[in-house]
Amino acid sequence: MRNAILEAKEGIELMYFHTCTISRRIAETGKPGKSNGQATPVHKLAPCYLSEKIKTVPEEARAVIEAKLFISPEYDVQINDVFDIDKGNGILLAYRTSSKPVVYDTHQEIILQGIQNG
Repeated sequence: MRNAILEAKEGIELMYFHTCTISRRIAETGKPGKSNGQATPVHKLAPCYLSEKIKTVPEEARAVIEAKLFISPEYDVQINDVFDIDKGNGILLAYRTSSKPVVYDTHQEIILQGIQNG
């Protein structure tokens, strides 16, 4: 059974065409609940896949982009982590986790929320 999971995980990871840096605010030493305000990278160049879907909201006459990240379960991801995603074609995108990741044996799925620049 374990071999089947590893084979499935390796197959999924072949589809990780993007990379990301995962950053989070780290609490100051000796000051519970206080962070230094700076997001510190906790994982760099992590292989991943960003899926983006456009959903229309008819009653509001607008479209919303739904972003979901697929990444190995070995990476520790927390709510409010910041993802700088490199799609490999010169496009860099910034997102924040908006909910707790759903972790499976083979991968984890993370719903992301876009970060506005400026």
